[in-house]
Amino acid sequence: MTTTAPLLRAEGLTLRPWRLSDAPALTAVCRTSDLSAVSIDVTTEADATRWLTSQHEAWTAGTRLAFAILTEPGTATDSGNGDLAGHAVLTRPDPASPVAGVGYWTAGSHRGRGVASRAVTALARWAFETYPPTALTHLDLYHRLGNTASCRVADRAGFTFEGEVPPGPSYPRPGHLHQLRRS
Repeated sequence: MTTTAPLLRAEGLTLRPWRLSDAPALTAVCRTSDLSAVSIDVTTEADATRWLTSQHEAWTAGTRLAFAILTEPGTATDSGNGDLAGHAVLTRPDPASPVAGVGYWTAGSHRGRGVASRAVTALARWAFETYPPTALTHLDLYHRLGNTASCRVADRAGFTFEGEVPPGPSYPRPGHLHQLRRS
């Protein structure tokens, strides 16, 4: 298994591990996008640097493999130079567990363009190619109850709706659970 810094491709998008040099773009996205449904509290470049450092530390530990989602220059979703379109993450808080979580957020200016579903699809494909069948049997995607856009993302990325889940230690709000099983 390898968790070195991969470069993932999806139609018109590149996913790559976050870099400290992403702090200005991350700060700008967080200032202009409603990200209240996700756990990111960035209002300054110092906040962004702290958040990016924590992503790097979790990557090194193998518990949280976080990717910046960038538009590819010259595509329909890009302003001309590779915009930060969002974030996608594979979480493995217990690396011995055969289950991993998938999370994401999309910059406000890139919502409604299929960015999230393409990024989640690419991340899931990479996860199943990277981890052997005994190490990863399926992926869980949780989202807040009533978030119909995230239901569509999960569906388009091939996840199956498993049901509603009450608040709990790993997800503090009532929500939906979607799963993608290794084929």
